[in-house]
Amino acid sequence: MKKKSIGLRILNVCLVLVSIAGIGVLYVTHSLLQGNLDLHALKIDQEVQKEHFEVDDKDAIVFEGKRYIYNEDLINILVMGVDSSGAIEKDWKVPGQNGQADQLLLVSYDAKKNETRFLEIPRDIKTQLTIYDQKGGYYGKENLQLCLQYAYGRSGVESCELMVDDVTNILFGVPIQRYFAMNFEGLKQAVNYLGGIDVLCTNDYSYLNPSYTVNSYARVDGMNIESFVRRRDTSVLGSNLGRIERLKDFIRGMLLRTGVEFKKNPAFVLNMYTQLDPYLVSNISTNDITYLVSEIFESIIDIDDISVLPGVYVDGEKHDEYVLDDIACKKMMIELFYKPLEEHE
Repeated sequence: MKKKSIGLRILNVCLVLVSIAGIGVLYVTHSLLQGNLDLHALKIDQEVQKEHFEVDDKDAIVFEGKRYIYNEDLINILVMGVDSSGAIEKDWKVPGQNGQADQLLLVSYDAKKNETRFLEIPRDIKTQLTIYDQKGGYYGKENLQLCLQYAYGRSGVESCELMVDDVTNILFGVPIQRYFAMNFEGLKQAVNYLGGIDVLCTNDYSYLNPSYTVNSYARVDGMNIESFVRRRDTSVLGSNLGRIERLKDFIRGMLLRTGVEFKKNPAFVLNMYTQLDPYLVSNISTNDITYLVSEIFESIIDIDDISVLPGVYVDGEKHDEYVLDDIACKKMMIELFYKPLEEHE
């Protein structure tokens, strides 16, 4: 294994969940209630689907002798954490030089059940990326780490759209209607906007700070957030996956803190969203966010229910690579995004 120093490398997209996925789900939920969101836009990509599954004449997939249909009640939002500082590039940017989508989270909201589930997509999956040269001309396709696709877009919007296309292909055609990308500077601003967060440590994090023992509270603010949420031992193969429990604790604390402010003032989320605008790229509108009831914010988000796309880390030529388990991934896709055909009929 290639030896690397302990350092700060990956911005986990989970960390921006309250500002990104929380706001996104709130907006989408309200749009559903108002009838403003066209669910027909969420049709599965059948061409990609047919590359991986047997599909019958009722558009149902056949897997291990059973038939399933895509659950069209789902709203899928791709949340991206971008490894860049300062204001995020939204318009023209030089391909290859504008940060990576260091980690990805798919937020899947079931409008019928009023439930939300989360799927973490490892950044180190190798897939066919669309590459542009530094002048913006099309260069071709290359088999590279998924996280690099964001860097090769010619604008923030194009970077997000390319990421959406790649993740849809990785997930066997699962459609993604909304995206939201924010960089680490935005996360720091969000924490400062909240006045800091008290995080309950459900595990022993004393390797970060001697006081971060089990059931203690860590006070996280703009000064120490980078150490708390990004530090990992990069000499350990697959260490990107080892932080998820710590990240859950952070998100839980951030959600609780935001929920308190949202109950006091429903405009709080919209105000924070506006404050963070220089650090984000999204196709989620701010319209109507403030009209949502605070109960929705609490009822649809269960941060403990985070799945990780199945696979294993292996040593690559230059970097760790995450190799997907094809059968396990198909089973997970069916569990998260499909329902038995008989329930649909």
